[in-house]
Amino acid sequence: MRTVIRGGTVVTPVGCFPADVLIEDGVIAGLGRGWSADVEVDAGGCLVLPGLVDPHVHMGLRTGEFTTSDDFATGSRAAAFGGVTTIIDFAAPEEDEPLDRALARRLAEAENRCQVDYDVHVAINRAWDSLPQEVQRCIELGARAFRLYTAYPGLRLDDGEIYTVLRLLKGKGALVRVHAENAAAVETMKAEFVREGATTPYHHYLSSPEFVEEEAVARLLLLQRESGCPIYFNHISTGVALRLIQQAKLEGQRAYAEVCPQYLFFTAEVYRREDGALYLASPAFKGERERLELWRGLERGMVDAVGTDHCSFTREQKMRYAGDFTRVPKGVPGVETTLPLLFTEWRRRGWPLEELVALTSYRPSRIFGLYPRKGAIQPGADADIVVFDPEEEWEIGADALHMNVDWSPYQGFKCTGKVKSVLLRGRVLVEDGRWKGRKPMGQRVTPVSPGGAGEWTGRDPQGGIVGPPVRGTKLGEFIWAG
Repeated sequence: MRTVIRGGTVVTPVGCFPADVLIEDGVIAGLGRGWSADVEVDAGGCLVLPGLVDPHVHMGLRTGEFTTSDDFATGSRAAAFGGVTTIIDFAAPEEDEPLDRALARRLAEAENRCQVDYDVHVAINRAWDSLPQEVQRCIELGARAFRLYTAYPGLRLDDGEIYTVLRLLKGKGALVRVHAENAAAVETMKAEFVREGATTPYHHYLSSPEFVEEEAVARLLLLQRESGCPIYFNHISTGVALRLIQQAKLEGQRAYAEVCPQYLFFTAEVYRREDGALYLASPAFKGERERLELWRGLERGMVDAVGTDHCSFTREQKMRYAGDFTRVPKGVPGVETTLPLLFTEWRRRGWPLEELVALTSYRPSRIFGLYPRKGAIQPGADADIVVFDPEEEWEIGADALHMNVDWSPYQGFKCTGKVKSVLLRGRVLVEDGRWKGRKPMGQRVTPVSPGGAGEWTGRDPQGGIVGPPVRGTKLGEFIWAG
Protein backbone atom coordinates (compact mmCIF):
# COMPACT_ATOMS: atom_id res chain seq x y z
CA MET A 1 0.00 0.00 0.00
CA ARG A 2 1.25 3.46 -0.94
CA THR A 3 0.50 6.39 1.32
CA VAL A 4 1.41 9.99 0.49
CA ILE A 5 1.50 12.86 2.98
CA ARG A 6 0.80 15.73 0.65
CA GLY A 7 1.29 19.48 0.69
CA GLY A 8 3.29 20.01 3.88
CA THR A 9 6.65 21.47 4.89
CA VAL A 10 9.06 18.75 5.98
CA VAL A 11 11.24 19.62 8.98
CA THR A 12 14.56 17.81 9.42
CA PRO A 13 17.57 18.50 11.66
CA VAL A 14 19.34 20.04 8.65
CA GLY A 15 16.60 22.10 7.05
CA CYS A 16 12.94 22.71 6.22
CA PHE A 17 11.51 22.34 2.71
CA PRO A 18 8.17 21.74 0.96
CA ALA A 19 7.80 18.10 -0.08
CA ASP A 20 5.39 15.21 -0.15
CA VAL A 21 6.34 12.07 1.76
CA LEU A 22 5.91 8.71 0.05
CA ILE A 23 5.35 5.70 2.34
CA GLU A 24 5.46 2.08 1.26
CA ASP A 25 5.08 -0.90 3.58
CA GLY A 26 5.42 1.29 6.66
CA VAL A 27 8.74 2.81 5.56
CA ILE A 28 9.53 6.20 4.04
CA ALA A 29 10.24 5.54 0.38
CA GLY A 30 10.91 9.07 -0.86
CA LEU A 31 10.54 12.83 -0.55
CA GLY A 32 9.36 14.76 -3.59
CA ARG A 33 6.24 15.42 -5.67
CA GLY A 34 3.83 13.77 -8.06
CA TRP A 35 3.28 10.33 -6.55
CA SER A 36 -0.02 8.50 -6.83
CA ALA A 37 -1.31 6.91 -3.66
CA ASP A 38 -3.80 4.46 -2.22
CA VAL A 39 -4.13 6.65 0.88
CA GLU A 40 -3.54 10.40 1.10
CA VAL A 41 -2.93 12.45 4.22
CA ASP A 42 -3.56 16.16 3.82
CA ALA A 43 -0.74 18.27 5.25
CA GLY A 44 -1.58 21.50 3.46
CA GLY A 45 -0.38 24.49 5.49
CA CYS A 46 1.14 22.16 8.08
CA LEU A 47 4.57 21.08 9.23
CA VAL A 48 5.58 17.46 8.71
CA LEU A 49 7.77 16.35 11.63
CA PRO A 50 9.39 13.07 12.60
CA GLY A 51 7.54 11.36 15.42
CA LEU A 52 8.90 12.38 18.81
CA VAL A 53 11.10 9.98 20.75
CA ASP A 54 10.38 10.44 24.45
CA PRO A 55 13.35 8.82 26.20
CA HIS A 56 11.95 9.06 29.72
CA VAL A 57 8.48 7.85 30.76
CA HIS A 58 7.03 5.82 33.62
CA MET A 59 3.95 3.78 32.70
CA GLY A 60 2.36 1.61 35.37
CA LEU A 61 4.99 2.66 37.91
CA ARG A 62 4.50 1.29 41.42
CA THR A 63 5.97 3.32 44.26
CA GLY A 64 4.98 2.55 47.82
CA GLU A 65 1.18 2.52 48.09
CA PHE A 66 0.74 4.27 44.75
CA THR A 67 0.60 3.16 41.12
CA THR A 68 0.58 5.68 38.29
CA SER A 69 -2.80 6.18 36.64
CA ASP A 70 -1.33 5.70 33.15
CA ASP A 71 -0.26 2.21 32.15
CA PHE A 72 1.29 1.24 28.81
CA ALA A 73 -2.12 1.19 27.13
CA THR A 74 -3.45 4.59 28.21
CA GLY A 75 -0.11 6.37 28.36
CA SER A 76 0.97 5.30 24.89
CA ARG A 77 -2.35 6.41 23.40
CA ALA A 78 -1.91 9.83 25.02
CA ALA A 79 1.65 9.92 23.71
CA ALA A 80 0.36 9.44 20.17
CA PHE A 81 -2.05 12.35 20.56
CA GLY A 82 0.98 14.45 21.50
CA GLY A 83 3.00 13.37 18.46
CA VAL A 84 5.19 10.91 20.40
CA THR A 85 5.66 7.69 18.43
CA THR A 86 8.41 6.04 20.51
CA ILE A 87 8.69 5.89 24.29
CA ILE A 88 11.40 4.51 26.58
CA ASP A 89 10.39 3.14 29.98
CA PHE A 90 12.28 1.30 32.72
CA ALA A 91 12.44 -2.05 34.46
CA ALA A 92 13.24 -1.81 38.17
CA PRO A 93 13.96 -5.20 39.76
CA GLU A 94 11.95 -6.17 42.79
CA GLU A 95 13.67 -7.59 45.87
CA ASP A 96 16.21 -10.23 44.78
CA GLU A 97 14.75 -10.28 41.25
CA PRO A 98 17.44 -10.83 38.59
CA LEU A 99 17.81 -7.98 36.12
CA ASP A 100 16.90 -10.07 33.10
CA ARG A 101 13.69 -11.26 34.75
CA ALA A 102 12.76 -7.67 35.60
CA LEU A 103 13.35 -6.72 31.97
CA ALA A 104 11.28 -9.63 30.67
CA ARG A 105 8.48 -8.75 33.09
CA ARG A 106 8.28 -5.14 31.94
CA LEU A 107 8.48 -6.09 28.28
CA ALA A 108 5.55 -8.47 28.84
CA GLU A 109 3.55 -5.60 30.38
CA ALA A 110 4.11 -3.49 27.26
CA GLU A 111 3.67 -6.20 24.64
CA ASN A 112 0.34 -6.02 22.75
CA ARG A 113 -0.68 -3.02 24.86
CA CYS A 114 1.41 -0.15 23.52
CA GLN A 115 -0.09 2.04 20.81
CA VAL A 116 3.36 3.41 19.90
CA ASP A 117 6.78 1.79 19.62
CA TYR A 118 8.82 1.37 22.77
CA ASP A 119 11.96 0.16 24.49
CA VAL A 120 12.72 -0.63 28.14
CA HIS A 121 15.94 0.24 29.96
CA VAL A 122 17.06 -1.62 33.06
CA ALA A 123 17.62 -0.12 36.52
CA ILE A 124 20.52 -1.54 38.51
CA ASN A 125 19.68 -1.14 42.20
CA ARG A 126 22.44 -3.20 43.80
CA ALA A 127 25.85 -4.60 42.98
CA TRP A 128 26.10 -8.31 43.71
CA ASP A 129 28.16 -11.29 42.59
CA SER A 130 25.90 -12.29 39.71
CA LEU A 131 25.66 -8.77 38.26
CA PRO A 132 28.03 -9.41 35.30
CA GLN A 133 26.03 -12.47 34.24
CA GLU A 134 22.69 -10.69 34.64
CA VAL A 135 23.88 -7.66 32.67
CA GLN A 136 25.08 -9.95 29.89
CA ARG A 137 21.70 -11.72 29.76
CA CYS A 138 19.97 -8.31 29.54
CA ILE A 139 22.24 -7.36 26.66
CA GLU A 140 21.36 -10.64 24.95
CA LEU A 141 17.69 -9.66 25.39
CA GLY A 142 18.40 -6.40 23.54
CA ALA A 143 19.01 -4.03 26.45
CA ARG A 144 21.65 -1.41 25.75
CA ALA A 145 21.02 1.15 28.49
CA PHE A 146 21.07 0.75 32.27
CA ARG A 147 19.79 3.23 34.83
CA LEU A 148 21.54 4.09 38.10
CA TYR A 149 20.34 6.19 41.03
CA THR A 150 22.33 8.18 43.54
CA ALA A 151 19.08 8.85 45.43
CA TYR A 152 16.16 6.87 46.88
CA PRO A 153 16.48 4.10 49.48
CA GLY A 154 16.34 0.71 47.80
CA LEU A 155 17.53 2.09 44.48
CA ARG A 156 20.64 4.14 45.09
CA LEU A 157 24.16 2.84 44.67
CA ASP A 158 27.25 4.16 46.43
CA ASP A 159 30.23 5.51 44.51
CA GLY A 160 32.10 2.23 44.53
CA GLU A 161 29.09 0.36 43.14
CA ILE A 162 28.57 3.01 40.47
CA TYR A 163 32.22 2.81 39.43
CA THR A 164 31.93 -0.98 39.30
CA VAL A 165 28.92 -0.76 36.98
CA LEU A 166 30.56 1.85 34.74
CA ARG A 167 33.64 -0.34 34.31
CA LEU A 168 31.49 -3.42 33.76
CA LEU A 169 29.56 -1.77 30.92
CA LYS A 170 32.50 -0.14 29.20
CA GLY A 171 33.06 -1.66 25.77
CA LYS A 172 29.73 -3.50 25.71
CA GLY A 173 28.00 -0.98 23.45
CA ALA A 174 25.96 0.13 26.45
CA LEU A 175 25.08 3.45 28.04
CA VAL A 176 24.46 4.38 31.68
CA ARG A 177 21.59 6.70 32.62
CA VAL A 178 21.78 8.44 35.98
CA HIS A 179 19.47 10.20 38.41
CA ALA A 180 22.03 12.47 40.05
CA GLU A 181 21.40 13.92 43.53
CA ASN A 182 23.48 13.73 46.70
CA ALA A 183 21.35 11.32 48.73
CA ALA A 184 23.14 11.86 52.05
CA ALA A 185 22.59 15.62 51.91
CA VAL A 186 18.95 15.24 50.88
CA GLU A 187 18.18 12.71 53.61
CA THR A 188 19.92 14.83 56.25
CA MET A 189 17.95 17.98 55.37
CA LYS A 190 14.72 16.03 55.02
CA ALA A 191 15.15 14.48 58.48
CA GLU A 192 15.76 17.91 60.02
CA PHE A 193 12.59 19.32 58.49
CA VAL A 194 10.55 16.33 59.63
CA ARG A 195 11.82 16.73 63.22
CA GLU A 196 10.75 20.38 63.08
CA GLY A 197 7.35 19.55 61.60
CA ALA A 198 8.23 21.55 58.47
CA THR A 199 6.78 19.29 55.79
CA THR A 200 4.99 21.62 53.37
CA PRO A 201 5.49 21.09 49.62
CA TYR A 202 7.97 23.98 49.57
CA HIS A 203 10.17 22.08 52.02
CA HIS A 204 10.60 19.43 49.34
CA TYR A 205 12.60 22.03 47.41
CA LEU A 206 14.42 23.20 50.54
CA SER A 207 15.53 19.62 51.22
CA SER A 208 16.67 19.14 47.60
CA PRO A 209 18.26 22.47 46.64
CA GLU A 210 20.50 23.17 43.69
CA PHE A 211 23.80 21.98 45.15
CA VAL A 212 22.63 18.38 45.69
CA GLU A 213 22.35 17.89 41.93
CA GLU A 214 25.46 19.87 41.08
CA GLU A 215 27.66 17.91 43.49
CA ALA A 216 26.37 14.57 42.26
CA VAL A 217 26.85 15.51 38.59
CA ALA A 218 30.44 16.62 39.25
CA ARG A 219 31.20 13.40 41.11
CA LEU A 220 29.67 11.18 38.44
CA LEU A 221 31.53 12.96 35.66
CA LEU A 222 34.81 12.15 37.43
CA LEU A 223 33.80 8.49 37.72
CA GLN A 224 32.77 8.48 34.05
CA ARG A 225 36.06 10.03 32.98
CA GLU A 226 37.99 7.27 34.71
CA SER A 227 35.76 4.45 33.49
CA GLY A 228 35.15 5.56 29.90
CA CYS A 229 31.54 4.34 29.82
CA PRO A 230 29.16 6.86 28.19
CA ILE A 231 26.75 8.50 30.63
CA TYR A 232 23.37 10.21 30.21
CA PHE A 233 22.03 12.51 32.92
CA ASN A 234 18.26 12.40 33.36
CA HIS A 235 16.16 15.51 34.11
CA ILE A 236 18.91 18.10 34.70
CA SER A 237 17.41 21.01 36.65
CA THR A 238 20.24 23.50 37.29
CA GLY A 239 22.45 25.66 35.14
CA VAL A 240 25.63 24.67 36.98
CA ALA A 241 24.98 20.97 36.34
CA LEU A 242 24.39 21.71 32.67
CA ARG A 243 27.65 23.64 32.43
CA LEU A 244 29.57 20.84 34.14
CA ILE A 245 28.31 18.38 31.54
CA GLN A 246 29.09 20.85 28.76
CA GLN A 247 32.66 21.22 29.96
CA ALA A 248 33.08 17.46 30.15
CA LYS A 249 31.94 17.18 26.53
CA LEU A 250 34.44 19.80 25.44
CA GLU A 251 37.16 17.74 27.10
CA GLY A 252 36.12 14.68 25.13
CA GLN A 253 33.90 12.85 27.61
CA ARG A 254 30.87 11.02 26.28
CA ALA A 255 28.26 12.66 28.47
CA TYR A 256 24.71 13.72 27.63
CA ALA A 257 22.20 16.04 29.29
CA GLU A 258 18.41 15.66 29.28
CA VAL A 259 16.01 18.44 30.26
CA CYS A 260 12.28 18.02 30.96
CA PRO A 261 9.59 20.60 30.14
CA GLN A 262 8.48 20.99 33.76
CA TYR A 263 11.89 22.45 34.69
CA LEU A 264 11.62 24.89 31.79
CA PHE A 265 8.16 26.19 32.70
CA PHE A 266 7.94 26.04 36.52
CA THR A 267 9.93 27.10 39.57
CA ALA A 268 9.81 26.08 43.22
CA GLU A 269 7.39 28.96 43.85
CA VAL A 270 4.60 26.73 42.58
CA TYR A 271 5.05 24.67 45.76
CA ARG A 272 3.73 27.60 47.80
CA ARG A 273 0.33 27.29 46.12
CA GLU A 274 -2.61 25.69 47.89
CA ASP A 275 -2.36 22.79 45.44
CA GLY A 276 1.45 22.80 45.49
CA ALA A 277 1.60 19.09 46.26
CA LEU A 278 0.38 18.39 42.72
CA TYR A 279 3.68 19.68 41.35
CA LEU A 280 6.04 17.71 43.56
CA ALA A 281 8.61 16.03 41.33
CA SER A 282 12.06 14.63 41.80
CA PRO A 283 14.36 16.45 41.38
CA ALA A 284 12.44 19.38 42.82
CA PHE A 285 11.72 22.43 40.69
CA LYS A 286 14.35 25.07 41.34
CA GLY A 287 14.50 28.89 41.33
CA GLU A 288 13.83 31.31 38.49
CA ARG A 289 17.54 31.73 37.77
CA GLU A 290 17.88 28.01 37.13
CA ARG A 291 14.83 27.95 34.89
CA LEU A 292 16.31 30.73 32.75
CA GLU A 293 19.69 28.99 32.71
CA LEU A 294 18.08 25.88 31.24
CA TRP A 295 16.55 27.96 28.45
CA ARG A 296 19.96 29.52 27.82
CA GLY A 297 21.39 26.02 27.69
CA LEU A 298 18.89 25.11 25.00
CA GLU A 299 19.79 28.21 23.01
CA ARG A 300 23.51 27.49 23.28
CA GLY A 301 23.24 23.83 22.29
CA MET A 302 24.14 22.44 25.71
CA VAL A 303 21.11 20.12 25.96
CA ASP A 304 21.15 16.78 24.16
CA ALA A 305 17.55 15.64 24.49
CA VAL A 306 14.16 16.53 25.90
CA GLY A 307 12.33 13.83 27.86
CA THR A 308 9.15 14.26 29.86
CA ASP A 309 9.71 11.98 32.88
CA HIS A 310 5.96 11.38 32.44
CA CYS A 311 4.69 10.09 35.78
CA SER A 312 0.92 10.47 36.15
CA PHE A 313 -0.77 10.39 39.53
CA THR A 314 -4.35 11.54 40.03
CA ARG A 315 -5.27 14.64 41.96
CA GLU A 316 -6.47 12.48 44.85
CA GLN A 317 -3.21 10.53 44.93
CA LYS A 318 -1.11 13.70 44.90
CA MET A 319 -3.18 15.54 47.50
CA ARG A 320 -3.77 12.60 49.87
CA TYR A 321 -0.77 13.59 52.01
CA ALA A 322 -0.46 17.20 50.85
CA GLY A 323 0.78 18.34 54.25
CA ASP A 324 3.71 15.91 54.29
CA PHE A 325 5.97 16.18 51.26
CA THR A 326 7.80 13.00 52.24
CA ARG A 327 4.66 10.93 51.53
CA VAL A 328 3.42 12.59 48.34
CA PRO A 329 4.19 10.54 45.19
CA LYS A 330 6.62 12.48 43.04
CA GLY A 331 6.09 13.14 39.35
CA VAL A 332 3.93 15.06 36.88
CA PRO A 333 2.15 14.05 33.65
CA GLY A 334 3.41 15.48 30.37
CA VAL A 335 3.88 12.94 27.54
CA GLU A 336 1.05 14.55 25.54
CA THR A 337 1.91 18.24 25.92
CA THR A 338 5.65 18.51 25.12
CA LEU A 339 5.41 19.36 21.42
CA PRO A 340 2.83 22.19 21.59
CA LEU A 341 4.50 23.72 24.65
CA LEU A 342 7.98 23.74 23.12
CA PHE A 343 6.77 24.78 19.67
CA THR A 344 4.95 27.77 21.19
CA GLU A 345 8.08 28.90 23.00
CA TRP A 346 10.33 28.17 20.00
CA ARG A 347 8.12 30.35 17.82
CA ARG A 348 8.03 33.15 20.37
CA ARG A 349 11.82 33.15 20.56
CA GLY A 350 12.32 32.85 16.81
CA TRP A 351 14.46 29.73 17.09
CA PRO A 352 14.91 27.37 14.11
CA LEU A 353 12.60 24.38 14.01
CA GLU A 354 15.57 22.21 13.10
CA GLU A 355 16.70 22.51 16.72
CA LEU A 356 13.34 21.36 18.04
CA VAL A 357 13.38 18.27 15.81
CA ALA A 358 16.97 17.53 16.86
CA LEU A 359 16.14 17.67 20.56
CA THR A 360 12.88 15.74 20.50
CA SER A 361 13.44 13.17 17.74
CA TYR A 362 16.79 12.97 16.00
CA ARG A 363 19.21 13.16 18.88
CA PRO A 364 17.36 10.90 21.36
CA SER A 365 17.13 8.28 18.62
CA ARG A 366 20.87 8.49 17.98
CA ILE A 367 21.92 8.54 21.62
CA PHE A 368 19.83 5.45 22.38
CA GLY A 369 20.69 3.55 19.22
CA LEU A 370 17.29 3.77 17.48
CA TYR A 371 18.54 5.67 14.44
CA PRO A 372 18.13 5.33 11.45
CA ARG A 373 14.79 3.59 12.04
CA LYS A 374 13.61 6.46 14.23
CA GLY A 375 14.21 10.16 14.56
CA ALA A 376 14.23 11.54 11.01
CA ILE A 377 12.15 11.83 7.86
CA GLN A 378 14.37 10.18 5.28
CA PRO A 379 14.16 7.20 2.92
CA GLY A 380 14.48 3.90 4.75
CA ALA A 381 13.27 5.20 8.12
CA ASP A 382 10.07 4.04 9.78
CA ALA A 383 7.19 6.24 8.67
CA ASP A 384 6.62 7.72 12.14
CA ILE A 385 5.30 11.13 11.19
CA VAL A 386 3.46 14.05 12.80
CA VAL A 387 1.36 16.49 10.79
CA PHE A 388 1.41 19.64 12.91
CA ASP A 389 -0.73 22.74 12.38
CA PRO A 390 1.54 25.67 13.31
CA GLU A 391 -1.27 28.25 13.42
CA GLU A 392 -4.00 26.71 15.56
CA GLU A 393 -4.34 28.50 18.88
CA TRP A 394 -5.72 26.62 21.86
CA GLU A 395 -5.60 26.36 25.63
CA ILE A 396 -4.44 23.29 27.52
CA GLY A 397 -7.13 21.74 29.68
CA ALA A 398 -7.03 18.37 31.43
CA ASP A 399 -10.55 17.50 30.25
CA ALA A 400 -9.46 17.72 26.58
CA LEU A 401 -6.27 15.68 27.00
CA HIS A 402 -5.99 11.91 26.78
CA MET A 403 -3.66 11.05 29.66
CA ASN A 404 -5.46 8.98 32.29
CA VAL A 405 -5.25 11.72 34.88
CA ASP A 406 -7.68 14.40 36.03
CA TRP A 407 -5.32 17.38 36.07
CA SER A 408 -2.46 18.92 34.10
CA PRO A 409 0.40 21.05 35.43
CA TYR A 410 -0.05 23.14 32.27
CA GLN A 411 -3.76 23.82 32.81
CA GLY A 412 -4.61 27.15 31.16
CA PHE A 413 -1.36 27.45 29.18
CA LYS A 414 -2.08 29.04 25.79
CA CYS A 415 -0.41 27.29 22.87
CA THR A 416 0.09 28.10 19.22
CA GLY A 417 0.40 24.92 17.18
CA LYS A 418 -1.39 21.61 17.55
CA VAL A 419 -0.94 18.01 16.49
CA LYS A 420 -3.31 17.25 13.61
CA SER A 421 -2.43 13.72 12.47
CA VAL A 422 0.03 11.03 13.56
CA LEU A 423 1.31 7.96 11.71
CA LEU A 424 3.20 5.03 13.19
CA ARG A 425 5.07 2.98 10.62
CA GLY A 426 2.71 4.33 8.00
CA ARG A 427 -0.51 3.50 9.86
CA VAL A 428 -2.70 6.43 10.88
CA LEU A 429 -3.19 6.63 14.65
CA VAL A 430 -4.60 10.16 14.85
CA GLU A 431 -6.41 11.93 12.01
CA ASP A 432 -7.60 15.52 12.34
CA GLY A 433 -7.37 15.17 16.12
CA ARG A 434 -9.48 11.99 16.25
CA TRP A 435 -8.27 8.54 17.25
CA LYS A 436 -8.06 6.13 14.32
CA GLY A 437 -5.93 3.41 15.84
CA ARG A 438 -7.38 -0.05 16.24
CA LYS A 439 -5.67 -2.80 18.19
CA PRO A 440 -2.32 -1.81 19.73
CA MET A 441 0.42 -2.02 17.12
CA GLY A 442 3.40 -0.74 19.09
CA GLN A 443 6.54 -2.83 18.76
CA ARG A 444 9.72 -2.98 20.78
CA VAL A 445 12.57 -1.22 19.01
CA THR A 446 15.88 -2.79 19.92
CA PRO A 447 18.84 -0.43 19.82
CA VAL A 448 21.97 -0.78 17.75
CA SER A 449 24.66 0.99 19.78
CA PRO A 450 23.45 3.72 22.15
CA GLY A 451 25.99 6.33 23.10
CA GLY A 452 28.41 4.79 20.62
CA ALA A 453 29.00 4.96 16.89
CA GLY A 454 26.42 7.13 15.24
CA GLU A 455 25.70 9.67 17.95
CA TRP A 456 26.09 13.40 17.46
CA THR A 457 29.71 14.35 18.11
CA GLY A 458 28.76 17.80 19.32
CA ARG A 459 31.88 19.57 18.00
CA ASP A 460 32.43 22.05 15.25
CA PRO A 461 35.78 22.17 13.39
CA GLN A 462 37.01 24.90 15.73
CA GLY A 463 36.10 22.90 18.85
CA GLY A 464 33.22 25.22 19.71
CA ILE A 465 29.63 24.64 20.72
CA VAL A 466 28.51 21.21 21.86
CA GLY A 467 24.97 20.17 21.00
CA PRO A 468 22.37 20.74 18.29
CA PRO A 469 22.55 23.64 15.82
CA VAL A 470 21.72 26.89 17.54
CA ARG A 471 20.29 30.18 16.42
CA GLY A 472 22.64 31.90 13.96
CA THR A 473 24.78 28.81 13.39
CA LYS A 474 25.36 27.31 9.98
CA LEU A 475 24.46 23.65 9.93
CA GLY A 476 27.45 22.79 7.78
CA GLU A 477 29.81 23.78 10.58
CA PHE A 478 28.84 20.68 12.56
CA ILE A 479 30.23 17.18 12.26
CA TRP A 480 27.69 14.36 12.25
CA ALA A 481 29.14 11.00 13.19
CA GLY A 482 28.12 7.64 11.78
